[in-house]
Amino acid sequence: MFQSVQKVFERNTELLCSDKSRADKARSMMTKMVNSLTAASEIGGPMAAMYLLKHPDHYTGHKFRACYWRGYVLEVMRSWDDSKNIAEDGKATVVVALDEQSNNGRKRIVPISPVLDYMWRPAEYEDVCVYDWIRLNHKKPMSASRRKHAKPQKYIAPDDDSEFENDYAEEESEDELLLTTKAAEIFEKEVVEAEIIQAKVSPPAKRSPKYHTFMANHPQATTHEVRMMEELEGFVPNFIGGPLPRKDAGSREEYCMTMLTLFKPWRSGKDLRVNKDTMWNDVFDAHSFSERQTEIMKFFHIKYECNDARDDYSAMRRQAGKGGDNPLYM
Repeated sequence: MFQSVQKVFERNTELLCSDKSRADKARSMMTKMVNSLTAASEIGGPMAAMYLLKHPDHYTGHKFRACYWRGYVLEVMRSWDDSKNIAEDGKATVVVALDEQSNNGRKRIVPISPVLDYMWRPAEYEDVCVYDWIRLNHKKPMSASRRKHAKPQKYIAPDDDSEFENDYAEEESEDELLLTTKAAEIFEKEVVEAEIIQAKVSPPAKRSPKYHTFMANHPQATTHEVRMMEELEGFVPNFIGGPLPRKDAGSREEYCMTMLTLFKPWRSGKDLRVNKDTMWNDVFDAHSFSERQTEIMKFFHIKYECNDARDDYSAMRRQAGKGGDNPLYM
């Protein structure tokens, strides 16, 4: 290694003595050193065998799972005409695969998408948001015996014109409670205290390890099943598809819609807000995010805070006239 670096200096004495700036000299010498070291590098037998056997080349304390978050947002946007121009244009990735289960016994081509997996998830996981679904879901093919007795769940979409809801909307409750500001604070305090007591008395519910079938609308409802893993088995979502929207810059509506897509359970974009006249910001402010979800949204913003601090520091140094010839600040 040191011999390669020494040879680079010996071969470029003219460059070192030239009239170029120190920054240009340093940049050129570093490039030549990297190229020289790269050409002389070799892969040992153990490393080559490791890659051939598909063994990991590093160790981490967590497991990561890719999350193409824009596909979920685009699915929500499809339900609202006024939201189609909020975010950048994009397309959700859909993979096709052969499915052995069909009515006539022949193989068929079906679409596979993680968005469809979430939309047509089992009814047992109705209250699971996208973020938790990505972390904890485990999907696998059914066994041959399981396929014979598989009964996909039927999804009944909520009917806004149902007789029950119409009667409920027309009637006014005579027992309506009008809370003053002080009464509302007392009521909220009592609810919080009751929840704390209930959490201490009742042990945390454990998710059943049993696998469940998807809704019948899912293209693999008769061939695959899914379950939610325990927290210790979960993954860390790796968001792919561009940076997540910022809460302090850009479109506020886009940010609110994206966060609601990730942290509020839904099967259709219609589930996230009442009508198109309601702003996404109003829905975001009205929704009760858990303490953990609020913390995660703050973590999303740390990256942007670090980038802003870096840019501000670089701008400050340029204004002060420092580091102009230092390659570390280029």
